[in-house]
Amino acid sequence: MKSNRITIRSVHESEIMEMLSMLAEEGIYHNEELYVLLYESYPDLMIVAEREGSLLGFVVGALST
Repeated sequence: MKSNRITIRSVHESEIMEMLSMLAEEGIYHNEELYVLLYESYPDLMIVAEREGSLLGFVVGALST
């Protein structure tokens, strides 16, 4: 399996958690809408693991060249 190199950048976890909380209040959890909203707000966000529609983990970073 080919792996991508990731460069980790600074992340304001509180901002991401605040967004997740607001979306959860609206009934949006781990789905495509959530990913799109996170990507629009955090363009360097890389979704790295998903299982059965649930987000398992992610990192904030950019692919190395």
